[in-house]
Amino acid sequence: MSLAEALTFRSDTPNGAAASHRNPWRRAEMVAAAANIVIAGAIVVFFHNRFWWPADDGVYAYIADELRNGAVLNRDLHDIHGGYVHFLHALALDIFGRDIASLRYPLALLTVIQSLIVFFLLRPLIGVAAICGGIAMSALTFVQFLNPTANWYALFLAVVVAALLAARFQRSFAGLAAIGFTIGMIFFFRQLTGVLIGMGTLAWLLLSEGDRTNRSRPLVARAVAAIMAAGLAAYAWLKLDGAAAVLYAALPLAFLVVTIARTQSNGRRVVQILAGIIAGALLAATPLLLYHAAHGSLAEWWRDITVSAIALTDLQFFAEASYAAILLLAVRGIADLANPAGALNGVFWLLILLAPAILGVAAVRALLRRSLPPPLAVVALFYAVVSAHYAIPIYALYSAGFTLAGLLAMTRMPAMRAVAAAITLYAVAVGLTFHAAEPLSRGVTGAILGTRIDLDAAGIPGASLRMERQDRDVHLNLLRFIDTHAGTDDPILGLPMTPQLYFLSGRKPPLRFVIAPLGLLSDTDVEQAWDRLAANMPAVLIFRPDDKYTTPRVRALMDRLRPHYRLCGTVGGFEMYAPVCRPGPGRET
Repeated sequence: MSLAEALTFRSDTPNGAAASHRNPWRRAEMVAAAANIVIAGAIVVFFHNRFWWPADDGVYAYIADELRNGAVLNRDLHDIHGGYVHFLHALALDIFGRDIASLRYPLALLTVIQSLIVFFLLRPLIGVAAICGGIAMSALTFVQFLNPTANWYALFLAVVVAALLAARFQRSFAGLAAIGFTIGMIFFFRQLTGVLIGMGTLAWLLLSEGDRTNRSRPLVARAVAAIMAAGLAAYAWLKLDGAAAVLYAALPLAFLVVTIARTQSNGRRVVQILAGIIAGALLAATPLLLYHAAHGSLAEWWRDITVSAIALTDLQFFAEASYAAILLLAVRGIADLANPAGALNGVFWLLILLAPAILGVAAVRALLRRSLPPPLAVVALFYAVVSAHYAIPIYALYSAGFTLAGLLAMTRMPAMRAVAAAITLYAVAVGLTFHAAEPLSRGVTGAILGTRIDLDAAGIPGASLRMERQDRDVHLNLLRFIDTHAGTDDPILGLPMTPQLYFLSGRKPPLRFVIAPLGLLSDTDVEQAWDRLAANMPAVLIFRPDDKYTTPRVRALMDRLRPHYRLCGTVGGFEMYAPVCRPGPGRET
């Protein structure tokens, strides 16, 4: 058997997993699936311990560690996520050890699994391109931003939703509840993503169900679709800049508008769908509700995941980011013939940024032709709106792999299938070569041009990760300062956010929040924070004045603290304060 023959699968149905059980696996398909697992595994193993983003890694590690030590989430620890991500991280620390690297192992495994799921969904439809989609779900996801962020867990669960729809779980109430449970889990990992996947799932269900004779009165279905369209339009209008709205939100909104016109689902079936999904979502919420009810933290939990979470995008740096600027940088990179790497990366970023809109056009066009897109494509289309949240390269990459898999699912003609597969492989090659595990210190321009930075340091105790030598040295100096000026049980405080120092030093802050601007939402919050600090002053104060999270209220709190401390030194942009400055021993490296 030739290689071409080995990789040529049959093309039978558009529903992915729904048809897989009817089509026995050929030996070539089994070999391809095994190859997909091996490639995905090799990618995550190679990259899993490279790169760190101290503040993000630190937030997740510190909260998980405190949960292990008996702290109550949202009562003792402020956080804007639903909660499941932190309990999962606490379990990872228990199993793999108290190290930031431990938080990556669950995601490494899930990345391989989601790669195989996408291969499975694409297998009956497009054959060889299934391998491309599977590899994209490993090469253009977790390894592009090696961080235990809730975004990656939400992506995995979104893939599961697509698989459940393709497997026709919606035919029974229990199946609808399973779909709703998965969407609920997404919400309690990352709220916005849960809402978006809920919209995409409902839209697909409203289109897939109904009276094909057009005798039904789909008023309820159309009302549901209209409510979702209004919600997405409001989000785009209130929270997104123009380029982000056009690239990521406009086509999902158009899809919902067409859904209003095309759905034929009768009212009774819509109620059944909503009841099943809501039942499943409530089941997903039950452990968290019981946990917070038992600890008397329901009010704090609700405020943190609503008021504080919404306030995040009000920070100034969100408004300063723009995908229009990134597009312009990409075009300039392509035009710079003297820099081949910049040209390769310019094409890469154009593909990544335009792919969601292309997927949206394909999905809407299919609807207008009365052809229902596969669930993988629709779920991927709505997941892509996640990237509009913050217009920077990392957020564009959050949806890149899933979007390309969705595009592969939309291809029907062999020529278009070949083009989609080639584009996906190109993105995979450039993504792995120039962007996987690259540090954020290269900036937006460096990311767009494909600048590579060596991670030549072996990490520090508590963070067994390869990192930039300068970053390693800065944190070792900060930890030496803390060891010298604070006892093991003394509180320390980092403003606006240095949670990595809490975890790595083993000290705690005297305040509930670790991300100061999200805890200081009003002048009253500043006063209350000061009252708590006055009663329990930290032994060490670390302040980074040029941090993007240093808001006017953070500065106001720092102005209250500064008279009580001496500035003992500055390292890497961090100001180090203590009541009395003194030299101390070094920290073991």
